[in-house]
Amino acid sequence: MKLIAVLGATKTDYKQIYRHNGKEYVDYFSFLAFARAFSIDPSHIVIIGTKKTRELLKEERYEIPQEVMENFVEAPDEIDALFERCLELIDPETIIDVTQGFRHIPMTLLLASIMSLAHAPLKDILYARITQSDCDPSKGPCRFETISLLPYVERANIDAMVDSFNTSLIIPPLRLSQKEAAQIQGILGELSRQLMANNLEAAIPHARKIQQELAKMTSSPVYHTLEKISPTINTLATLHNQTEAVRLIKGARLFFTHDLLLHAITNLFEGILALIDERATRENLALRYKDFKSGRTIECRNEKKPYKRRNCLKKSLENFIHTTPNHPLLNRALHSKLETLDKLRNMSAHAHATEKSQTHYKQQLSEILFFAERLLDQ
Repeated sequence: MKLIAVLGATKTDYKQIYRHNGKEYVDYFSFLAFARAFSIDPSHIVIIGTKKTRELLKEERYEIPQEVMENFVEAPDEIDALFERCLELIDPETIIDVTQGFRHIPMTLLLASIMSLAHAPLKDILYARITQSDCDPSKGPCRFETISLLPYVERANIDAMVDSFNTSLIIPPLRLSQKEAAQIQGILGELSRQLMANNLEAAIPHARKIQQELAKMTSSPVYHTLEKISPTINTLATLHNQTEAVRLIKGARLFFTHDLLLHAITNLFEGILALIDERATRENLALRYKDFKSGRTIECRNEKKPYKRRNCLKKSLENFIHTTPNHPLLNRALHSKLETLDKLRNMSAHAHATEKSQTHYKQQLSEILFFAERLLDQ
């Protein structure tokens, strides 16, 4: 176990009383008390301070072990350099003491700790707060009580996870130790992976599971933070038991809302084809087209596999509209939107397509999405 302490250069003439886990430790500095409380060897103690801090610790009365002085780290003036130094120092099972540090260093070290949690989980971040409001450590012994700052780091990580998911549907690799939050993070991570893979069908069960888990933890201290993902989770969960067309078109809206336009386009295109398929099957419509390679006329309703049947429906739609011009769904407006969407979809599949950067690209997609949503109400 390692102890890292940030220390200023304020001289203290009195030993203070530090209380941790029901026991009291009397010493000049909090890091000495914590080292005794956790039985940390002096060779595993690192002090971050200034030149004045080093001179202060050399005073004989403080009896600072030589190993501690050998590990002393002089704080760089540049904040970026301090970040890098802190990251180098943090190992698994590290405790950070920010009780007697300079004002900017505790916050800097705390930020560095958050950054490092993914690869080196901290044992704790400790701060000894004075329990006697009228006591002055420079004038005599005061009583201090240890508090852990790690829960605040944990809360910051939960906030970051929630904000990232709500913004982009992506989960950052932040380490969470709080049991309920970690459980939600695991399911949410799998949900995010399925969404990024454009696998809406596989994402829905994970959304339903998260919905159930959130319902169990309304009394948890982290519930109100995690509950902020509920609108997106509920949108996905309600797609359960819906028709394929509804799932795909409403899924397209979700992706569009998060600016995942390629996902939105592909889901919307397949959603409209699914809607045509559902309506043609329900009404037993005779859509067909002539295959010029074989010379045969292909009857769409005879195709058993959805992909082949819907491809047939797409090819047959123009001819059907010509012979049946007054159908409420399969009409020229639908055919026109589907053609435009197909062009956008093909454009999206090519990384070099500069047209995607034009403002009307998203506007066209928005209009077709709105059009498709209205079809669901018919």
